[in-house]
Amino acid sequence: QAIGRITDLELGVMCGTYMEVHEQRELQSLQDLIIQNMPITVLCLDNHGRVTSATRPTAADMLTDIRPLRAHYTDFLSSELREAADFSTHLAEAVATDEIVTIPRVVIGDGFEARYFRVTLLPLQHELARVLVHIEELTDVVQAQSRAQQAENLARLGSLAANVAHEIRNPLSAISATLQVIGSSLSQDDRRKKIISKVNGQVLRLDRLVTDLLGYARPVRARLNPTDLVELCREAAAQSSTSPVIDVADTVDGPLRVKADSQYVQQILVNLLQNARDAAGDDGTVWLRVGPGPVVEVADSGSGIDPMIADRLFEPFVTTKTRGTGLGLAISRKLAESMSGALTLLPSNTTPTSGARFQLTLRPAKRDAHPSGHTSPDGIEARTG
Repeated sequence: QAIGRITDLELGVMCGTYMEVHEQRELQSLQDLIIQNMPITVLCLDNHGRVTSATRPTAADMLTDIRPLRAHYTDFLSSELREAADFSTHLAEAVATDEIVTIPRVVIGDGFEARYFRVTLLPLQHELARVLVHIEELTDVVQAQSRAQQAENLARLGSLAANVAHEIRNPLSAISATLQVIGSSLSQDDRRKKIISKVNGQVLRLDRLVTDLLGYARPVRARLNPTDLVELCREAAAQSSTSPVIDVADTVDGPLRVKADSQYVQQILVNLLQNARDAAGDDGTVWLRVGPGPVVEVADSGSGIDPMIADRLFEPFVTTKTRGTGLGLAISRKLAESMSGALTLLPSNTTPTSGARFQLTLRPAKRDAHPSGHTSPDGIEARTG
């Protein structure tokens, strides 16, 4: 009986211990699962700078290909991140002062390929962890802030443009009319006629600037109707001073229906084509590709966009031209967004040339039934020039 009682007690203890260990392991498994899927990357470093624990990286290119535990952080973190954050200096500062060190903005890359991170170094007093490293990607947050700032600038610019237009446009019209009258009263061989013509040209240039400013600040209301994107591209090519190489995707069979404002689409495409022609030069080439899907791309054989201004290219008064208002692309993007579309600058590494490459994306419309055998509009065939 004594042996039976002792056995029962031992069995009870064993069962209790087993259940406790089992629950702890399940809880640990859940904690590991949560930690591994955190939206930030966390590293634990010991006194020698070796990584004792790490979460799954939120950005794969932030860490090196070989990431064994107990490796030094220099073999764990990418060189780009370490150099941009001056990681070694800030790590030494955190250990020496035993205070939290935060690097609010670490930028890797430039232009539209820039990545933004925030790095926090938290000193610890643990036998396996001396410093806890938080690495959080802020690229989406920075882009959202940029869009919010752009919207705020637009609101301010709209108020300014309304006042400037009334104060400047009417005097400019009067000055231009007066110069035309004076110029017409002079003889053809009068040397003052050429000077007056130059002055009038500058007045007209100021008038165009005011007109573009009003066009950017004026609220837009797109009238969305089903229309053929291929036909709109053909009309835009005819309106512009450019004869682009038109390429229709092989997947486009018949009209490519989109829900858009045809006037806005043509205005955007004409602006892109004229910019492409200016960038390519007289001996260059301009490409216009339609499809697949409700997408239009315009590319040129120019020198491309400077990465230093690529992320600001759609801001007002930012231009790569020596003569220009810098409002064309800003207005074009505004028109595209009013149609629930998007206008973006794409990397040029997939174009036939190294020039700029812009993409206009629109909303697709329900495909209307059309008789069998319907072909693309006259003048545009697959891969025509």
